[in-house]
Parts: sequence; C-alpha cells; structure tokens
Amino acid sequence: MPAGRSTRRILLGGTLTALAAPASAQPALLPRLTQAEAQYEPRPRGIAMCAACTLFVRPNLCKQVEGTVSPEGWCRLFDMVD
Repeated sequence: MPAGRSTRRILLGGTLTALAAPASAQPALLPRLTQAEAQYEPRPRGIAMCAACTLFVRPNLCKQVEGTVSPEGWCRLFDMVD
C-alpha cells in the first residue's frame, strides 16, 4: 500500500472518530458557565426544563453549564427545542 493512501486512511479515520464522539466529549466552543453564573436551579420553571433545551446532553450534562444537571432543572440559558 502506498504511504499516501495509509496517511489518508489514518486522517479520515481520526476525523470520523471525532465527528462520532458525543458532544460531551468534544471541547465546548464557548467557555462553560458555572451553575451559579447560569443561575441553574434543580427545578423546572413551568414547562421550561433542561430536558426540553437545545443545550441539554442526555443523560445529565449541558453544553454550556459545568457539572451535572437534572433533566428537570432550569437555567437562564434555556433555549426551547423547536
């Protein structure tokens, strides 16, 4: 096998692995906030809760808030899933 082909295969494999990794394993694009900074609460505000937010990563993480969060929690970054 030519060396160039081997290099492409390794590069492509690494790219696919990175794309397949869960969001929680990939670095955040923006600095994550502490729960205090995000005004996180472990209770929902009406129908607004982490499980219905675009930033929620199952089972208990958030793309923008540090630490574990409850699916029934809420914070000021809440963004309803369309």
